[in-house]
Amino acid sequence: AEHEVETMRFSDGSALLRHYFIKLGFLGAWKRVVDPEDREAAFRKLEENLNALARDRGDLCLTIPMAYLEGERTS
Repeated sequence: AEHEVETMRFSDGSALLRHYFIKLGFLGAWKRVVDPEDREAAFRKLEENLNALARDRGDLCLTIPMAYLEGERTS
């Protein structure tokens, strides 16, 4: 087994929320924690806040823990 942390950098919150990997691996779960009737407004506000943070910092960094497991079948 090997472990490492990958860092993804985004120019702003809009780029983060529209990135293919974020949509594939994270966005669905993030949306499920918000009531459906509040989801659109909550994610609009999240995007605004992330964009403001990126303006202040110069970008956004997301760190993702990774694991690689390799096994061998035994009979």
